[in-house]
Amino acid sequence: MHPRDFKDFVSRRAKTQGYSLAPQDGRTRLTKDTSLSESAITAIATGKHRPPAGPWKNLADKLLCQHKDLLRAADILKRASGPKKRSPREVALDLCLSIKNVTLFEVIVAAFLKSEKQ
Repeated sequence: MHPRDFKDFVSRRAKTQGYSLAPQDGRTRLTKDTSLSESAITAIATGKHRPPAGPWKNLADKLLCQHKDLLRAADILKRASGPKKRSPREVALDLCLSIKNVTLFEVIVAAFLKSEKQ
């Protein structure tokens, strides 16, 4: 994956969690909240950096995504071959839904699955 693709992934996740990578104060807040350097956040925000597999857990936590998904987006972890069964919550988070809508999405999926069984 190209660093610009990683930038797009991080930008989408950051936006859903109230961070903006465009204005300086949004980058500064994310730097403070993740303990990543401001230069690393700036490099990600400008599509010039693909991070090494290091202390990225804080970033994943702040973006409410799984650490492995963040590392896969950076092409640090390779994707497993074959489809993986995913929970409605994982799908909702991949769609960058807000937390309140993640819960609503889970309820809707459960209702659909229940109606299919009948």
